[in-house]
Amino acid sequence: CGPCRESVAALDSLGRSSGTTVLGVNLDGADRAAAVAGSLHLATPTLIDTNQSVARTYDVAKLPLTLLLDAEGHVRASWSGVPADLAELTPQLERLRQD
Repeated sequence: CGPCRESVAALDSLGRSSGTTVLGVNLDGADRAAAVAGSLHLATPTLIDTNQSVARTYDVAKLPLTLLLDAEGHVRASWSGVPADLAELTPQLERLRQD
């Protein structure tokens, strides 16, 4: 969807510029993920979650979903149903790095 593409492109750019680890999760399958990654020229690695185990773990109800996780995998912030707000994400990311 458009908002998903907007989110993944913005997060990919953030990862490239800040050295932050960004991981995409695709529920549609490898062919679809590869097509989207190729069309957007993404460097972000993508996890293929066709059995939706990651989606269940993080209680995904609406896409796009952006999660900011700490080193232990705990959710520190989330954006659901809208593209991640990078202006809001950046300071939260900095706080997480300082913890």
